[in-house]
Amino acid sequence: MTRDKKVLYTLAAATTTGLLATVLFNRGSCIPIAAVFLTVTAVAVCLLVKKRRAPSLNHKTVLLLAVVFGLLYFTVYYLSGLRFGFVKPTVPFNLQTLIRRILPAAAIVVASELIRRVLLSQERRVAATLAFVIGLLSELALAGGLWGITYFNALMDMLGLTLFPAISAGLLCQFISARHGALPCVVYRLLIALVPFFIPVTPNLPDALKAFVTLLHPLLLLFFLRVLFEKRVRRATASPHAKRLGLVSVIAGLVLATGLMALVSCQFRYGTIVIATGSMTGDLNVGDTIIYERYKGQSIQEGDIVVFQRDRSLIVHRVVEITHINGQTRYFTKGDANENRDVGFIVSNDIVGITDFKISYIGYPSLWMHRIFELGS
Repeated sequence: MTRDKKVLYTLAAATTTGLLATVLFNRGSCIPIAAVFLTVTAVAVCLLVKKRRAPSLNHKTVLLLAVVFGLLYFTVYYLSGLRFGFVKPTVPFNLQTLIRRILPAAAIVVASELIRRVLLSQERRVAATLAFVIGLLSELALAGGLWGITYFNALMDMLGLTLFPAISAGLLCQFISARHGALPCVVYRLLIALVPFFIPVTPNLPDALKAFVTLLHPLLLLFFLRVLFEKRVRRATASPHAKRLGLVSVIAGLVLATGLMALVSCQFRYGTIVIATGSMTGDLNVGDTIIYERYKGQSIQEGDIVVFQRDRSLIVHRVVEITHINGQTRYFTKGDANENRDVGFIVSNDIVGITDFKISYIGYPSLWMHRIFELGS
C-alpha cells in the first residue's frame, strides 16, 4: 500500500469515528462539529492524496438532471402543502441560522463529497465502503444527529425520516460520484439541504408520507441515471436526439406534475392568492402571496384576515366587526390601509378562506404576466 493511500485510509477512519461520535452524542452542536471534522479531512485529503479524474461520459447532462430532479422534488413537496396545510419551519431564517446551520451544512455537503470522490477514485472496496459510511454519517449530521432516542416511536421516526432516506441518498451519490465526479452530488445535496431554510413555510405532511417521499426521490433519480448511463456504455444512445431523451422526459414530467397539481388544487384544503392592490399594505403588500385555508364553517374572530367573494372578484380584508341578526352572522370587513370599512357586510356563503401564511414578493411574476395579457388584449 502506497503512502498516500495509508494517509487516506487513516484520515477516513478517523473522520468516520469522529462523525459517529458526533452524530450519536452531540446534542445541539452536531452540525458545526461535523462541518469542522469534514472540512479538515477534505483539506488534508486534497493536499496529501493523489486523485483520479472521474470517467464521466455525460457530466453536464447529469449535473442538469440533478438540478431538475431537485426542483421537481420541491415542486411536488411544497404543492402538497395545499392539501395537507403549512406550518412555520422549526428553524426560522435569520443571521444566527445562517452562521450556525446554513454555512456549516454547506461545508458538510462540499467536504463529504470531496472525500467521497477521492475515496471512490481508489477503486477499492474498502475505500468505497468508507466513502459510503462517511456520506451516510454526513446526512445524519445534517438531520441533527441521532441523540435523544429513548422510546420506540422515536426510533421508528428516526428510521423512517432520517436513516432510510440517508441510505437512499447515499446510494445515489455513490453512483454519481464514481461515474461523474463530485460536482453533481454537491449541487443536488445543497439543493435538498439548503432550500428549506429560505422558504418561510413548510408542508405539514404526515410523517409516513414524508418518509416515503424522501426515501423514494433519490432512488428514482438513481434508477433513471443507471438506465441512462448503461445505455451510453452500450452505445444505445448514440443518436444526438436520443442522448437528450432522458432530460426531455424529466422536464416534461416536471411540467406535467406541476400542471396536474394546479388543476386539482381546487380540491385541496389550502389555496393561494396573490395580493394585487395596496388595501392591506403593512401586513400584506402588493406582490405577496398568501396561503389560505378553505372555509368550511370554521370559527372566525374579529381581526382575522379572510378571503371573500364580491362582484366576481376575490378580496382579502380584515374582519373588524361581527354581528348576529335573526340567526344570520354578518361580517364587516376593512382593508388595513383604507380609511373606511367596506360597504355592506358579508355572510358565510361569501367567505372563501381564512389566511394562514404569507410569502413575500413571489407573487410579482404572476402580476406581471397578468398585466402583460391585459395589455395584449
